[in-house]
Amino acid sequence: MAPAYLSIHGVFTTPVRSGQAPTEVDLYAVVRECTNPKRTGGSDWKMVVKIADPSVGTISSATTKAFTDIPINVFAQKEDMPKVYQVGDIIRIHHLKVSSHCDKPQFNAKIGMMPNNSGMSRCTFSLFDGPGKGVGEGASNDPYQSSLGEHTSESPAEVALRLDALRQYWSDVGAAAAQDNTFTISVSDIKSEQLFDLHCKVLEVRDVGGATVLFVWDGSDAQPFPPQDNTDSGGSTGGGATGGGVAGVEAMGVGAIGAGSTGNGSSTAPTSCVHFPQLGRQCWMPLQQDEPAKEWTPWFGTAFPVVIFDRAATENLPAAGRWIRLRELSCWIRDGQLQGLFVDRSKWAHVEPNRVWLDAAAERLETRQVAMWAPANQQGGMTRILHDHQPLHTLREVLMAAAPSRH
Repeated sequence: MAPAYLSIHGVFTTPVRSGQAPTEVDLYAVVRECTNPKRTGGSDWKMVVKIADPSVGTISSATTKAFTDIPINVFAQKEDMPKVYQVGDIIRIHHLKVSSHCDKPQFNAKIGMMPNNSGMSRCTFSLFDGPGKGVGEGASNDPYQSSLGEHTSESPAEVALRLDALRQYWSDVGAAAAQDNTFTISVSDIKSEQLFDLHCKVLEVRDVGGATVLFVWDGSDAQPFPPQDNTDSGGSTGGGATGGGVAGVEAMGVGAIGAGSTGNGSSTAPTSCVHFPQLGRQCWMPLQQDEPAKEWTPWFGTAFPVVIFDRAATENLPAAGRWIRLRELSCWIRDGQLQGLFVDRSKWAHVEPNRVWLDAAAERLETRQVAMWAPANQQGGMTRILHDHQPLHTLREVLMAAAPSRH
């Protein structure tokens, strides 16, 4: 007998025997987002897979009017984790445990061997192509990854119907609905006293003296500070810069840090000495003679450095050229440069390109707005040029241009 697959809405509204809600369910859903795996305090790793289907928007709670997705907390050995190729792919999962947290629905999935080698978990999954390869054309109905023991008694035709319905849903409304939340800001809007999310493209992953630096881009410019400014262990900046705390750095895996609490779940500036590696400015400036110009190399916008000190978080980092969402970042200032900090609670996930950011960057390129933070309305200007009819160029354009060239 085939499993009784439920919609996400059906999971939380369909009673089973004696009017009790289901504790284990089987379902198909679209992967809306998945975070990178992180170590737990035990032997397992954990990742969060956010899923959606056409019914998810009809679920509500006392604190949320309508949900856009429901999280699955996946626990497994690292090699047993779901390896989602891209957002919009489809997951089929059996014996998924239904739960809730803070009045919000969620699922829990233990994949693979149970603790103390007490047997295999009943929970299994398969991953299928989403609509990225075409709805009904080119997308395979065979799973590209399945956990040990995963199977279904559905016929191939029944599987195809479910997959095509979810591919059509994601093509029609899902991708558009997977936009950024209210915590997502552009690099130009970063304030040093708050945690924030970024939706950005990875330019490079670099090892720098005991830390890993992600250089990311969204087409905007980070706020500049005087070269002598540095965020100290109390969260303030020297040299007259404003803005303050290093939020969320209480557990970055690089030394003991004392931090106050704002009472809303976010941390304020640390109150004791922070034993960070002494990193200064981090610059990404490829040269044309060092590497061929890539199509995705942006001419405008800050290559924003995000510093990761936790070695466990540096495993399976995104490749250059991929779009990712960085969640709950903090930041500091080093030698006048604003830098992101990947703190203990931070996480990242692959996402689709941000069309809003790309359109803004294209307009900026067309109008040759080379510096968003340049002072405006200066009497007489800050410099004099002999050819004011010529467009302005960025240093990145100059260095990446093939010789001979004039700018």
